[in-house]
Amino acid sequence: ARITIRRPLKHVRTYDTGEAGEDSCTLVTQCSIDRLGRLITQAAHWRGAVAAAVVAYDGATGEHVAVREARRRIEAAVAEIGACGVGVGLPVRRTIALYEDGGLGLYPINAARNAALRLATTELVLLLDVDFLPSTGLHSTVA
Repeated sequence: ARITIRRPLKHVRTYDTGEAGEDSCTLVTQCSIDRLGRLITQAAHWRGAVAAAVVAYDGATGEHVAVREARRRIEAAVAEIGACGVGVGLPVRRTIALYEDGGLGLYPINAARNAALRLATTELVLLLDVDFLPSTGLHSTVA
């Protein structure tokens, strides 16, 4: 019998907004492409660096999303997320990486989390599910 091992994630492209500042804590998250709206909202609530892995997978339908469509959708979201960083008034880096799901048919939550962690450049990270919003003032408390 032949065993085929597929990588759970294939990197497509990384988008950076803002400049690397002296931030001490990065919000780290991951999501499927259908949850980009939640990522935008989360980034607007966090006054610091963000590192997110977005998987070209639609959690609502359980289907793979074509890379071209995923790039179109993520580029629009990155523009909004970058605007959130500008509103902070500080040099804040927002790093969003797009990945293909590797054709496994399941959402690769652990691989996506680990990919997002690798994007963080600060010593401290706040791992937060994309469905949660950080409390107002949390960044200044932990920074």
